[in-house]
Amino acid sequence: MRLYLKPLIYILISVCGLQAQTPPWELLSQPTNKTLRKMDFINPQTGWAVGDTGLVMRTDDGGANWTLQSVAPKDNLIDVEFLNANRGWAIAPHRYVSEQDPAGTWLFQTINGGASWDSTWFRDELFWGMSFIDANNGWMGGEQGALLGTTDGGQTWLEGVYEPGATTGFAMEHVSFVNPQIGYGVGGRFDLTSTIWTTVNGGDTWSATNYGLEPMYDIIFLSHQHFITAGGDFDFGAAVLTTLDGGAT
Repeated sequence: MRLYLKPLIYILISVCGLQAQTPPWELLSQPTNKTLRKMDFINPQTGWAVGDTGLVMRTDDGGANWTLQSVAPKDNLIDVEFLNANRGWAIAPHRYVSEQDPAGTWLFQTINGGASWDSTWFRDELFWGMSFIDANNGWMGGEQGALLGTTDGGQTWLEGVYEPGATTGFAMEHVSFVNPQIGYGVGGRFDLTSTIWTTVNGGDTWSATNYGLEPMYDIIFLSHQHFITAGGDFDFGAAVLTTLDGGAT
């Protein structure tokens, strides 16, 4: 259910935002009938959107027109991040089908703006979110608190280190950094808790704190102290957590 719940959460957040926006949002022409799951813009004009069956789209005019790109294999892309007009990453988790078609995650990298992609396969590990601080340093978070970090742009990865008692075993749905030292992961488990993971030393160690009943799916930083997470589920609806003191409360 997770991959189908996220678009609903984003829609709920967007609808709430529409009510407060002046002037109102403009409805763009529909470039695809596939479900879109995440987008990332490096400036007001240039951005990418990713979605089902390997869909990647790029715009260079603020969303007025989109160029369709694609990656292989055709799993659903659920996260994308670009540092500039050329360098970017995307991930696609793959559910278990059989011993010949095991679970895992595809990590895709591009150095030419999405015209072509290289891929890395992580067998038996499902990752739901990623964040790159710069061209070399990045993190992926996923199922059962899986956390991997890289210092060479994704060529090699090492497991993150949790502080004692911080390995909750809950899914990390998204990870993001305020600056090279301070980062957060968000996630949790349905009907049980939302979890926020924190690092203050560039990912060397991570702590975890549980809040509320429902998992969080995304985090937005308005400043280094003020940010918002959003999530929820079909039973209880959308949920929002806000902090004004960098996560202390």
